[in-house]
Order: sequence, then C-alpha cells, then structure tokens
Amino acid sequence: MGRPRPKQKRLGQKLRQIRKELDISQDRMPERLGRPDLHPGRISEYEQNKREPSLLTLLSYAKLAGVHLEDIVNDNVDLPAILALLHEARFDGLLALEIDYLAPAYAEAGEEVAVRESLAWLREHVGRLVKD
Repeated sequence: MGRPRPKQKRLGQKLRQIRKELDISQDRMPERLGRPDLHPGRISEYEQNKREPSLLTLLSYAKLAGVHLEDIVNDNVDLPAILALLHEARFDGLLALEIDYLAPAYAEAGEEVAVRESLAWLREHVGRLVKD
C-alpha cells in the first residue's frame, strides 16, 4: 500500500469562487453542472472541503467556468481573471453561450481584451443586462 494522496487545500475555495463569480446558488448548481442527480448539500460539502467531488463533477465545474481542470485542482494556480470578466457581463440567456463557446478559447489564448470586446458587442446588440 502506498501513501494516501495529498488533498488540495484550496479546492473548496475555488469551487465556491466559481459558483459565486457566476452568480449561481447552491440549489441551482447541480443543474448548471449538468448533474441533476447531485444533492445541493453536496455543493456545500465541496466548498467546505468536507467531501471531494468526483472527477466528472470537477470536469463539469471546469467546463461551466471555461477554465482548465488544472486551474481548479492545482493549489499553486489561481483561477483565471476571466471569471471576473464574465461575472461583470451576466446576460439573460447568453451567459451560458459565453462560457461554453467564447470564454474557453479566449482564456486559453490569454486574450482578456478580446473577451471584453465580445462582451461590449453583446451589450450593444442585446441590451438586456441582468442586474445584480
């Protein structure tokens, strides 16, 4: 038998940050992760580091946030600033589109300016910003 694998100390904090930055309640998080089978209480346990999410759940968080899995699980890496940019531009019905299609490509290329320009274009053409 080998040594137990080390636990990530910042994992819960990062999962909470993702949820908060995307303005999703713990009750709605399982649905947004595509995991309706997940009890909302589990989200709280993950965020408090009381329970480790499965790999499938971590991959769902990464996809939802438009970040690499390593950004979430590596304690030595901070979550990209892209989350804050997306938080600023929560559009009714368009946030999911931004996260799924635009943000990962731009974040991977490190092009935060392009994300800002895309969001400005959406503001101009859609004009419906969801208020905080």
